[in-house]
Amino acid sequence: MGLVQKESIRSTIIAYVGAALGFVNIILVTHAATKPLVGFLNVLILVAIGFANLSSLGTGNVLLRFFPFLKRDNQNYSGALFGIWLISTLGFAVFGILFLIFQDEITQQYVKNDSHLLAKYIIYALPLAYSWMIFILIDAFLRSLYKTVVVTFAREILKRLGLTILLLLYGSQILGETAFIYSYIIFNLLLPVPLIIYLIWLKKLKFKPQFGYTWHKLSKAMFWYGFFTFVTYCASLLPGYIDSIFVSGLKGEAEAAVFTILFNIATLIAIPWRAIARVTAPLIALYWRDNDLPQLQKTFRQTSLINLIVGGIALLLLWENRSFLFSLLGEGYETGQWVLLIIGIGRVFDMWMGLNAYILMLSKKYVYDVVTNLLMLVTGLLLNYFLITAYGIIGAAFATLITIVIFNIVRLLLVVFFYKIHPFSWGMLSTMVILGICWGLSAALPAFESLFLDAVIRSALITGVAVFLILRFNVSPDITAYIRKQLKVLNSFTKL
Repeated sequence: MGLVQKESIRSTIIAYVGAALGFVNIILVTHAATKPLVGFLNVLILVAIGFANLSSLGTGNVLLRFFPFLKRDNQNYSGALFGIWLISTLGFAVFGILFLIFQDEITQQYVKNDSHLLAKYIIYALPLAYSWMIFILIDAFLRSLYKTVVVTFAREILKRLGLTILLLLYGSQILGETAFIYSYIIFNLLLPVPLIIYLIWLKKLKFKPQFGYTWHKLSKAMFWYGFFTFVTYCASLLPGYIDSIFVSGLKGEAEAAVFTILFNIATLIAIPWRAIARVTAPLIALYWRDNDLPQLQKTFRQTSLINLIVGGIALLLLWENRSFLFSLLGEGYETGQWVLLIIGIGRVFDMWMGLNAYILMLSKKYVYDVVTNLLMLVTGLLLNYFLITAYGIIGAAFATLITIVIFNIVRLLLVVFFYKIHPFSWGMLSTMVILGICWGLSAALPAFESLFLDAVIRSALITGVAVFLILRFNVSPDITAYIRKQLKVLNSFTKL
């Protein structure tokens, strides 16, 4: 866990700074912008990111899966970077043509439901998608090299800092709505530039059409793996993209604004998991290459326990401080408080199930993951359509939760059946008891007149009790060892 711990801790710290910026942006955007503008900004980026991932045709996952073999070939990594760019660009061309063909039908649907900004600016999703596609490809390449910190900085901090500056300019009326929208689009178009500079600095920008023996030997396997993981990605769009797009299309931009803001807040829970997963995925590919099941089992359990602890505490803090949170967001958002809880539970459950997605996806049994994803795709589309139509944003939240739970249980059963490994340990039962104690103490605490004071005291109580009990009973040896190490470092500084 040394490499995982080192890189994931750095990435987690960066991600939490980004989360703080993200929360500032949420407050700024809810006060400075109208709900239609808020909904438009979120959905435009979701469309662009979804389009980019579809265009990449699964090449990012192909690189993660086969890079341990490709890097043996030569210093050009068998033309890996050029290869995934070429395939992805061809994919973008195909989907771009389809997008242009059906553009009128897409814009008419948004106009019908009062999403006029999306109808006007939806064409800019194309250049945004290509830019984000480049970002995704470089991200996958750097992850394969175990270089995740700079990408995390660009994704979590730089991206949000740009929005913070633009929102301040917009709120100060230095930028009008049109200028703000175009500035936001241009800024997102430039996001891959720092990663390209970083690759040049590392001397890893091997962008040559030179395919070695290993590439040719594995080409058939890579093609089918890319195809199946592409299908898998189509299904995985549901929890993060389809629901917001459906809400905008079926209920309008105002409802989409409430849903996406609360969805994004709940997603902050998963920050540590994203950091761990980004580092661990290439290691799983390495374990499969070496057929190292014991190490895979160990990593599976360690990461799942850490995810449950951190995710559970984060959800408690969000939910118990919801009154303070909604006072910051302003009027109209408190109607979606159940969205916060439902999506939050889904995020914690997804974190708890841990690495099952990567274990199955990067194994030789990835076809089974594809089949279950297709079933989940159909189920999820139906749930989103009918539940959003009937219950609005609450229906969208339940559709996401149900999809996440079923999806994870099916994948976990497959991992257990094929490889006889699972993430469960007694530490998880202890964690649930500790979280229950923390929730009970918070519920028993009387409400303070000052919402800010109430949030500070309640947060201190939950965090303090949780950390004390986790350390006292050594629920997670990894967390205990890390905190003790940091205390020793802090103690050495105090003696200077």
